Amino acid sequence: MVLMVGCILRGTHSVEQAISYVTTEKRAFICYPHCNESIDKIFEHLGATSIQEFSTCSTQAIDNLMDIANKIDSDITAYQFTDACRGLFLKSRKFPSNL
Repeated sequence: MVLMVGCILRGTHSVEQAISYVTTEKRAFICYPHCNESIDKIFEHLGATSIQEFSTCSTQAIDNLMDIANKIDSDITAYQFTDACRGLFLKSRKFPSNL
């Protein structure tokens, strides 16, 4: 889900493509360069440069991302989304994009 929100923000996927990906692909792996690009775009959108800044983002900033996420999956909660963002951030820093 977070990857798809990042792809929408980057302009590489439409909401319809994201819905299709989330509902049909259910991939068990993550393309780490896309992981990095997506989380970087989300952090840029929020004006955050670190996980600490992400944790203090305004509710309104997160709500703007939730509007996108809810277009893909109306059942996702803000807690699930922010928790997934944190996890993706940690993975993206563990595996540099030049691998």
